[in-house]
Amino acid sequence: MAKRRGIEGKGTRSGLISRRSLLGAAAMAFAASPAPGQSAPSARRRIGVIYAHSDRFAPILDATLSGLAAAAPSWEFDLKRLRPGITAAEIEGWFDGPVSGWILLGTEAKDIVKGVRIRKPAVTGLQYISPVDEIADGGVSLDFDPEDVLPELAALLPRHNRIHALYVDGRDDWIIERLRRASAMRAYSVLPAAAGSLSEATDHFSGVLRYGNPATDIIWVLGGSGLLTGDTAGHLFQQAYNGRFPVFTNRRAWVNEGAFLGGEPDFHAHGAQISRLLDKILATGKRRFETTSRISFVMNVRVARRVGVDVSQAVRDRMGALVADD
Repeated sequence: MAKRRGIEGKGTRSGLISRRSLLGAAAMAFAASPAPGQSAPSARRRIGVIYAHSDRFAPILDATLSGLAAAAPSWEFDLKRLRPGITAAEIEGWFDGPVSGWILLGTEAKDIVKGVRIRKPAVTGLQYISPVDEIADGGVSLDFDPEDVLPELAALLPRHNRIHALYVDGRDDWIIERLRRASAMRAYSVLPAAAGSLSEATDHFSGVLRYGNPATDIIWVLGGSGLLTGDTAGHLFQQAYNGRFPVFTNRRAWVNEGAFLGGEPDFHAHGAQISRLLDKILATGKRRFETTSRISFVMNVRVARRVGVDVSQAVRDRMGALVADD
């Protein structure tokens, strides 16, 4: 299996990171540079990276892999691609290799190693994760930190002060706690609504539309909840639109379905954050989970106008993307 150190290497397009992506990591190294008080990992390590490749998500994967390399130029990355027909014995053999730690990118990578004894620290990324996950020693979740979201909501909807947060009990508790703390600093009232099924999620959402106040209430559907899918999400978002309720979601795709505001990670920065997190875990031996640290917002302009947002040029300039901008 191919190996890469830092941002060097002669790669081929076999589903691994390409040479162009690796060299691009050098150009983007500044974007992945550590925050004040942080430093890039300096120890030379060999790190295994397990991932699944698909053409649809190739740009996301390449950006994440280049971020891993840019943040840890002294590390050698041993890339392990999950492919159709791979055997359990082959996967088991990966974990006998001389590596210092593992990075599991994507849900498929995390799921396929369940039941496999991982002898070295492992972290996850490119997925919605939680401290209740037992498969890894830590990870960077695609969940957003409420402290990054609330300032934007306050700027766009200054009269709204109640947040109905739809989430999965247990799995999303750590995000709800962050939301409570961040909201207390901004005088928001948080009304968590735990759900364990599509029917419960639909009931909670419909209850807000029936008994809530669109002049003060925001509905926040946590992106990792997995409770709303396909036509159900579109139907509920249309009802929210009819009732003038703003809906925030982590998932960009749901903004296309009719949510007011969403976001997406900077995947290069996401990869860099994963490398730095693994370095911390290797140094301390302590489990650690983080939300993705750099996001851009996506607004549905048609819905924004419906809920009373003045979509000025200044607002447009703050957005990473706009949809339904008729």
